[in-house]
Amino acid sequence: MTCRIEDIVAFVREETAGRGPIGPRTTLGDLGVEGDDHVDLMQGYAERFGVSLDGYRWYFHHGEEGWNLGALFVRPPHARLPRIEIDMELLRRSAEAGRWLVDYPPHAPPGARPDIAFNRVLALGLGLLLLAALLF
Repeated sequence: MTCRIEDIVAFVREETAGRGPIGPRTTLGDLGVEGDDHVDLMQGYAERFGVSLDGYRWYFHHGEEGWNLGALFVRPPHARLPRIEIDMELLRRSAEAGRWLVDYPPHAPPGARPDIAFNRVLALGLGLLLLAALLF
């Protein structure tokens, strides 16, 4: 399928509500697309342009939504690997191919998330302290 860069730019402009000027080498990072916004944009892109995102690895492209206290002690997946920027030209080429065209470097996929486990233990501890304070 032939895909014009103008179609990709128009889609990204629509999804980002015109956060800035967009050209072929503009990256989603340049536009401040992170976390859930990035996930939503990529899902919409896959649907609109018929791109299979099998093999897409989010943790190479963007961080997570919100603040992660556990990340102060244990680096989350996106902070352990090199960042690979997604520009308009990569989106266009992937749309033409109908599949995600990034070849990722060798890596171990993220498994357990000690940063998230830390957050849960902390929240549980604070909740128990609050409950104890209310009961006594």
